[in-house]
Amino acid sequence: MDSPGFFTLGDFAITTARTYAPDEGDELTGLDGAVSATVRLAFGYGTGTGSPSGNAYLQTSLDQANEGGAPSGSWIDIACVTFDTASKVWVFNFSALTPKTSPVTPSDGALAGDTAIDGILGDRLRLKVVTLGTYANTSFSGSVVVR
Repeated sequence: MDSPGFFTLGDFAITTARTYAPDEGDELTGLDGAVSATVRLAFGYGTGTGSPSGNAYLQTSLDQANEGGAPSGSWIDIACVTFDTASKVWVFNFSALTPKTSPVTPSDGALAGDTAIDGILGDRLRLKVVTLGTYANTSFSGSVVVR
């Protein structure tokens, strides 16, 4: 890896029920050769109505997000955290050196809540947040230290 270090995965102001994801090309790239990624995800709750809840997906790609192909790219969930009306922080450590001897079925926004898949670490990462209900003064952010 040419430039290990600290990177942001985004800081989303959460308001209405919708999918929050970086625009195409705004994901964290240049992770070729990375062997680990320690990730911090943080949900800061303000207020909400309509039974607010959500899922946040940490995603990687093994085909450079299908650059030049489909606009949505080819993303694989490697972690999913759930949240509702309480602030939370999660920390994960992923290793590209963890063997995967059984096939993993890739998903985009469909990994079961509060789970993670180690051993799959591509050349880029992004954070995708899906919410229900209405929030105010609420945020979701992510950062990563890559080695």
